[in-house]
Amino acid sequence: MISDVAALGVPIGSLDKGLGQLRDTMFGLQLENEKCVMDQFDKVSKLEHALKLQRKEERVEKLKLKKLVRGSSKEIAACLQFAADQLHADTSIEMWCS
Repeated sequence: MISDVAALGVPIGSLDKGLGQLRDTMFGLQLENEKCVMDQFDKVSKLEHALKLQRKEERVEKLKLKKLVRGSSKEIAACLQFAADQLHADTSIEMWCS
């Protein structure tokens, strides 16, 4: 192969230098491509993390709402029971007074 290159009249040193530059260029492009891919993985990872945080916040808010509704339901039930007791007491008093 070296004899073929020599027959073409291309100096071996310049061919070696050209091949070295080509290799460096290809290696640089490969690194850029890998960096781009890694950047995409990083973006996806950040988005997944943000989604997990959002889901966690939603679960916390849902639990807060459930507690609030339970508390409100208990308060409403207590108020209704009190009103029913008052009506029953008023009815009992009216029956005794009549």
